Amino acid sequence: MSTHIKSTYTEKLGIQKCKEIAKTDMSRIYEAKDLTIGTEVILKEMTKKGLQRNQEIEREIELMKRAYFDSNKHIVRLLDVSEDEKKAYLILKYYKNGDLEKYLETHQLTEQQALLVFSKICIGYNWFIENKVIHRDLKPLKILMDGDEPVICDLGSSRKLEGELELALTNKLFTVSYMAPEQLSPTKRSQDKNYDRTVDIWALDVILYELIHHKHPFKADSAIKMQASIVESEPSYPSCSKETADLLSRLLKKNPEARIPCELLEQDCS
Repeated sequence: MSTHIKSTYTEKLGIQKCKEIAKTDMSRIYEAKDLTIGTEVILKEMTKKGLQRNQEIEREIELMKRAYFDSNKHIVRLLDVSEDEKKAYLILKYYKNGDLEKYLETHQLTEQQALLVFSKICIGYNWFIENKVIHRDLKPLKILMDGDEPVICDLGSSRKLEGELELALTNKLFTVSYMAPEQLSPTKRSQDKNYDRTVDIWALDVILYELIHHKHPFKADSAIKMQASIVESEPSYPSCSKETADLLSRLLKKNPEARIPCELLEQDCS
């Protein structure tokens, strides 16, 4: 932990900010210390601004509380919540191994190790299925590592699925390199397009490819070229067994209806 950052309100809570580790326009995430018990924690500080933003914060807090009571160890652990007039504060468990992207820089996983890590990510994702929620921004940066145990984090972009068709309105939260072909195709894409859980499944499948091959399945040196590559090209499978290559080829389907259902992912990777 580095030099502590002055913050009057959070210190009243007994939380000392130590190091900023991520930020967006409306939130900051810090490595911090719980001064009451002397343990490291993560502090997510979210700025309130208008009705829509306040509703987003309330939704994230509601989902985090639900995940806490469901005790899924592969969903980030909420420890406490506090608010003042201007901000909301989530106090989360500290995961010393950082995110999956950082983890893969120092861990060269075997195929079996990669499949095991992915099966645990699927256990975490089962919580989203059971609660009819889609994450909408799955990628290695949104998966923390607790030792060798993956933990899905950042439920701020998640949305409750509505109705029998389980549709959730998309927006610009998605990260291009983990977006599904149906989100990027010029003939299908529109600002008010609805997408179902298959967009999360595509992102999970890309993560599995990265776990096994230690690289992204689609090559590009710009966002525009990446979009074209995802829509038009097919990945190769040079660094895995025939069985795993067959699995990946069934997962990374351009047609969302042809992708393996969520419920079968954990089984197929175990």
